[in-house]
Amino acid sequence: KISGTSTSRVGEESNKIKRTEKDPTKSHKSKDKRERNAKRMNAAPLPQNNQQGSSGIRLQLSDFQFDKSKVEQAVEALPRRMKTLTAFVEDALNDEIPGARDRGERENRKKGDHGTPPKFTEPMPVRTTNPESLRMFEYPKTDSCHELASKLPVDAGLSVEGKPVLLNTQNRRYDYDVYEDAKFCPVDADAFLPWIHDMFPSSNGEFIHFVAQNKRRCNTGERFEKALERLEPQVALFQAVGVKKLKDDEEAKSLAPEMWVPAVKDNEDDGEKYAEGMPRYRLASAEEADDEGEFTRFICRFHTLEYDATSKKTNDVIVGETLSVFPMNYEYVNLRKRKDGMLTIEGKDNGLFWLSNLRFDCPVPDNGNLRGAIASGESVLDDGTPSIYVDLVPIRTHPRYAYEDAYYTKDMVGPNWFSNTSKRSPVYGTKKEFG
Repeated sequence: KISGTSTSRVGEESNKIKRTEKDPTKSHKSKDKRERNAKRMNAAPLPQNNQQGSSGIRLQLSDFQFDKSKVEQAVEALPRRMKTLTAFVEDALNDEIPGARDRGERENRKKGDHGTPPKFTEPMPVRTTNPESLRMFEYPKTDSCHELASKLPVDAGLSVEGKPVLLNTQNRRYDYDVYEDAKFCPVDADAFLPWIHDMFPSSNGEFIHFVAQNKRRCNTGERFEKALERLEPQVALFQAVGVKKLKDDEEAKSLAPEMWVPAVKDNEDDGEKYAEGMPRYRLASAEEADDEGEFTRFICRFHTLEYDATSKKTNDVIVGETLSVFPMNYEYVNLRKRKDGMLTIEGKDNGLFWLSNLRFDCPVPDNGNLRGAIASGESVLDDGTPSIYVDLVPIRTHPRYAYEDAYYTKDMVGPNWFSNTSKRSPVYGTKKEFG
């Protein structure tokens, strides 16, 4: 199973969601070669600037040299001088077995009845999402790296067209069109998108820090049952997964032959939407996961801009891809707090205050002077226009409800953890839970 699709991007630390494929060791190939290989599942859909003035995509995964003068030329060729922050919303995983979940009886909750968690199909269904099935939402208000946190699409604000959006008390807005809301914030429409409130680079340029919140904690009353169920993936984002990079396209096709395959159409411009040479992953246990993919949740793809003098348009240049890291293991913290799980079906989980704020980092690729350009601030132009972008790709798996299903290793909890009960297994997900 491969990570998802959906995107948002902004400045040096944007959040985007798109599919990733293949190993990042090959350079961009000719259009003819790409067309011959398109049916072999070796092209990856890459972030597109849907505005006039944007052209193709190429890879530069080594020896990158940031040149401010060239970047300024590329920026001038864009109508808005920057790419628009964009979210691509994907439909639900559809892996839950109908009728298995139960919120429990309200009068019994003080006695410990917090509902029955759902059950899921095993193995997880292959995701056949394609670009045409995604809903795209743009946020042009985010127009600069200056005052970035105040411009992110976290909500509709206090009023729309002079009318208050939400009352401070007695909120009865519990049944609404999530896609209309996505015009202001995409999280209700796709809860695998992190509710990001701030982002900034580390002082040495080695990481982009993200600060998000758990949106499932906002409204937990009885009338918000549908919202609480819809937002359960917000808790999954706190739970690490292991991934392993696949060695080639044949392995990917053998694991998931039904997965969407990008194809270059007759229109030659379509060929510029895909580029060869990007990685592909599968879920893995801690033992078999790659070192950098043992405890992750997001794929981070970095790209910049360049001006094409021939077409007089701006190109995307992919400069690397990394896997996110957590500053702490939230699932292990929850265990040390002596809690059975990280969420309940009932949704009254606000006592787990350590699961309110979600922090994670995207390592910046060690590619030429990329980290130095970010650390110095040179990659942000004087007017706040960004020149380095990062697309954030969530790896989509349903949340783990009970501590028996938690993702621990023996060096974290000791060998006795796995011998105390037959329900606990160090191979948490690839075989036991996610199939």
